[in-house]
Amino acid sequence: MSLDSAARIEQNTADDVALQTAAGKKLALASERILKLEVPAGRHFQMTLSDGTKVWLNASSTLEYPASFEGKKERRVRLTGEAFFEVSRNEKCPFYVETGNQESVQVLGTSFNINAYPENSKHFTTLVTGKISYQVEEGKEPVILSPDQQVSFDCVSGAMKVAQVDASAFAAWKDGWIYFEDETLPDLAKRLSRVYGVEIKVAERLRNYSFSGKISYERGVDYITRLMEETNGVVCEVENGVLWLR
Repeated sequence: MSLDSAARIEQNTADDVALQTAAGKKLALASERILKLEVPAGRHFQMTLSDGTKVWLNASSTLEYPASFEGKKERRVRLTGEAFFEVSRNEKCPFYVETGNQESVQVLGTSFNINAYPENSKHFTTLVTGKISYQVEEGKEPVILSPDQQVSFDCVSGAMKVAQVDASAFAAWKDGWIYFEDETLPDLAKRLSRVYGVEIKVAERLRNYSFSGKISYERGVDYITRLMEETNGVVCEVENGVLWLR
């Protein structure tokens, strides 16, 4: 089913579950059904799960979740990509987010951001409010995060690091902002490709260039690349449908 800008799961009884779109369409669901929401490049999407948990999905992201958590001892979803969660509190039924590399985040009621694109060498989990337990592999000691803390996981080496950050900066994307601090040009190009749905490639000589800033999505990729040309001597050219930074 092709959705618009937002949707929610509505549950009146254990057997009465439906997907309600922002445009007013309604689709009856079997409560035991596992749903898969895919957000393409160049789009964002907001979903409310059956327990009231709100999820904002970034571009090129996928969320798998049950139509209903009714009768379950835990609420478990699986994320590929990036999402911001505002979890509805239920101490008797903890909420789990699973990502690649056996990473798992457990929460009761809190808000946090997970960036776990499979093509990235590092994954980041950032806590905005509340408290979460981050575990990279079953059997290993979990890490407890407090607000404005971030755990980074190196997918290659398996190294894990906790740092103090401004958590609001890492959740700025859901409010229409692109925030980057000392980000290498190849990593920034990868993000812009997802945000705007265009292919961007970086010349070898620019691979160590880095940028910092905060720009509204609405400015567009042309505005951002023009700033790069003006401030760092980067040349932007379109060739066979690909935006090259040279």
